[in-house]
Amino acid sequence: METQFATGPELSDRGLAAMLRTAFAISACLFAVIPARAQVEKLPPYLQETLAQIGPVFQKDIRKTIPATIEAFQPLLKSAPKDGVTITRNEAYGEDPRQILDVYRPTARSGAPIVIFVHGGAYVRGDKDAAGEAYGNIAIWFARQGLLGINATYPLAPAAKWPAGAKNVGGMVAWAKANAARFGGDPGRIILIGHSAGATHVAGYVFDKSLQPPDGPGIAGAVLISGRYQIDYDGPIPMAAICRPISAMTHPSTQLVHPSLTSATARAFRCSSW
Repeated sequence: METQFATGPELSDRGLAAMLRTAFAISACLFAVIPARAQVEKLPPYLQETLAQIGPVFQKDIRKTIPATIEAFQPLLKSAPKDGVTITRNEAYGEDPRQILDVYRPTARSGAPIVIFVHGGAYVRGDKDAAGEAYGNIAIWFARQGLLGINATYPLAPAAKWPAGAKNVGGMVAWAKANAARFGGDPGRIILIGHSAGATHVAGYVFDKSLQPPDGPGIAGAVLISGRYQIDYDGPIPMAAICRPISAMTHPSTQLVHPSLTSATARAFRCSSW
């Protein structure tokens, strides 16, 4: 099923580089010491009031605060610009009913870099549509910048046992490569973004060579957000190096923060239920 919006701007290769720099800068700012209030004050008044009611105690009752935050943002996300994007939903990348993804295609664009977003959910829950407009909004934003956005779902634990999550990420990448031309994407420029459990699955695929095709993970880069990892590395790493931004994640010289991690493997935490 396709949903099409009016045409919007395209993105040049130079624009892609600038966009990626901006994305990494935004990510870095999440961890900077700039007061959060400066960002909150840019939100609509009703959202500011909701966040004030939740207060700076997010982790104390996440079963309430996460749904409340997601629900509060839905009107803002629904009204966000979607022009220049055609959406194709529920494309299958495997045989399991949960091995599906949505494609957000920039209008009249060919050879577009591909961004695949992998959601979280504590390994046992979550869905590409679980957060209302939130996950789709990520793919829409990238598509409006001229990239091909993909928002994917995968089978969950405990039925899907380790390392099924990482293998599913590999399935998403394989699908993107096989269908890139169909949607105007570039199979040689695929970027993975994983959040929470999704970041663990992405890391498992990117760094564990046993879960990759013989020629490597087949991606140009990866972004890991709030995931859990078990990392083996070669030698001690200076703290200053650990604090540097991620500079590259490409095969075969994959780098996670520091060159001494080039032979690292990152695996999902093996939950007792797996």
